Amino acid sequence: MAERKETYKFGFVVLHYGGMDVTKQCIFCVEKLYGPDVAIAIVDNHSPDHSGEKLRQFYQDKGQITVLVNEDNLGFARGNNVGYRYLREQKHCNMICVMNNDVMVQQADMLERLKKEYETSGFAVLGPHVTLPGEKENLFDFSLKPVDFYVSEYRRLSKLYRYFSSKLYPERELANRAIRMVQKPFQAGKKPEEEQNKTVDVSVYHERHENVLLHGCCLVFSPLYIDRFSDCFCPDTFMFKEEELLYLRCREHDLKTVYDPDIDILHMEDVSTNSAYKKRREKEIFVCKNQAESLRVLIRAMRPPLLSVCIPCYNVEQWIARCLDSILSQEFYDCEILCVDDGSTDGTLEILRDYEKKDARIRVLVNEENRKLVYTRKRAIAQARGQYVFQIDSDDSLPAGALRTIRNKLKECNYPDVMEFCANVVLDASGSAKAAVLNRLKKIKDDLLHDNYCRIHIGALQGADILDALTQDALGQMPWNKVVRTPLMKKAYEMCDREDIYYKDDVYVCCILYALCRSYAGIPQRLYNYSISTGKSRKMFSEDDFKEMCKTGQIVDSLGCFFTGRKDAVQGRKLVRIKLEHWLELLLQTIEAQHLDSEVCRQYIKEAYTFPALEQKDTEFAWELKTIVTERLR
Repeated sequence: MAERKETYKFGFVVLHYGGMDVTKQCIFCVEKLYGPDVAIAIVDNHSPDHSGEKLRQFYQDKGQITVLVNEDNLGFARGNNVGYRYLREQKHCNMICVMNNDVMVQQADMLERLKKEYETSGFAVLGPHVTLPGEKENLFDFSLKPVDFYVSEYRRLSKLYRYFSSKLYPERELANRAIRMVQKPFQAGKKPEEEQNKTVDVSVYHERHENVLLHGCCLVFSPLYIDRFSDCFCPDTFMFKEEELLYLRCREHDLKTVYDPDIDILHMEDVSTNSAYKKRREKEIFVCKNQAESLRVLIRAMRPPLLSVCIPCYNVEQWIARCLDSILSQEFYDCEILCVDDGSTDGTLEILRDYEKKDARIRVLVNEENRKLVYTRKRAIAQARGQYVFQIDSDDSLPAGALRTIRNKLKECNYPDVMEFCANVVLDASGSAKAAVLNRLKKIKDDLLHDNYCRIHIGALQGADILDALTQDALGQMPWNKVVRTPLMKKAYEMCDREDIYYKDDVYVCCILYALCRSYAGIPQRLYNYSISTGKSRKMFSEDDFKEMCKTGQIVDSLGCFFTGRKDAVQGRKLVRIKLEHWLELLLQTIEAQHLDSEVCRQYIKEAYTFPALEQKDTEFAWELKTIVTERLR
């Protein structure tokens, strides 16, 4: 990895809730080691003892220390986010350490160690080695547990919360104490089975680890993270499970977490919670309630969303905001949004990054160079975690309520492999471009201008009937008018080996998709806005453009190979012949309409429609297709 050389502005966020002496000790350690070279934000989370104002007065003469007093107790995540945003936006810090007020920094060269680690590994978030008083290890897990474990924990904590909150708690607690006293003599000398079998290898905490779960008492956020996110933690929890949610965020956005044992801090542990709740019952109610609520958020984050919305992007700064706004305005949240920038040279990537900061559901992937549409779509789909994939073109949009309708209709249709819907046609033209767009529209088929754009079969289809409908041109062969089960979509794109094709590639993939799927549902609702615009993708035409169009010959070759040897080979052959005839007709019409050199372009067709791969698998069928080409070119 190439080393990073940057100018660093360090900041420390210390969340305060009671325990003023502990907070002062924490700040003293930071000041002693680093002096005025760092910015410190103390965030008072509405301490009931009004110690926030006392801290503000105490540090008023120290310019590098700012005390931010919240009007309400925002909890751990949102409280820390206040300090993080202040240091990020007001102090322009690009390396921020977020730590509990009961954490003591002890290494004078900690900042230098952080610089070295970042410049070497390019971490997004770093976790140090955590020591407890008495030089004990602060034990924690480096990995997430299975989601079923968290579900079980949620149920247990919910039960405990009801127990401690019950009006009958005093009587029940007395009864339980009596039971425990009776049982105690019989349990003397015995340890729980899990404790007997548990051995902890503390050496693991003295080894460096990457892409692991980190302890939340002290975390360092690097420029890679700070540039990407406007908050440090998921704001949906009050307390607990922040580390797990942070780990999921980093994993989803391809950001590295690093555990570095060479950086060490001392953790006094639970000072704020203990100072706030002296009575056992109050503390148990607080802990059980907030742990259970945080577990609900974590379980939801770990379980796959219903939809993965995949958006390929290339030089679409004019439209991408409209596209994303139409998705984010939906009253539907069970989705992730995967945007892949295909080497844009305009402001597309910057816009995507801004939206990524605004909504945690958005993930931006970047191709280092322009790789064309098939590769870009394949990359987005390969990253999809949702149960279904929904592809949206970056210059299109969704009507209000579209995603909710999709969810409801999937359930009504018993969750088919593929569900298709209709679309609206939107004219995206203005000024001098309007006439050109309208002129082009005159040449588009009548069905494009129909309110229910997309030829689809309304109703259910099963098995072989799906391919029959495809041969009758009754199914939509666009990538965007359907939601598809994710494993099926991934398989279809894995089988798409023609990444250099950008004309009719969607038809190719759809043909494979329909052949693979076993259940289909078509609904009449218009759930997509298909935009006709003056975009670059619609500007034609030169002989080089025509030559690229002729690569549809490779699609015919691949489709012929795909269906060879399958049970549906007869239907597949029929489909391939239909597509061949259709595309040859389009190519010949294009030569005439664009006033291209007929002889040169016909030679391009002959060179492209040769079917070398199919000839190795099925010589007879390859010869049949070549004959069709010869006849059409006469």
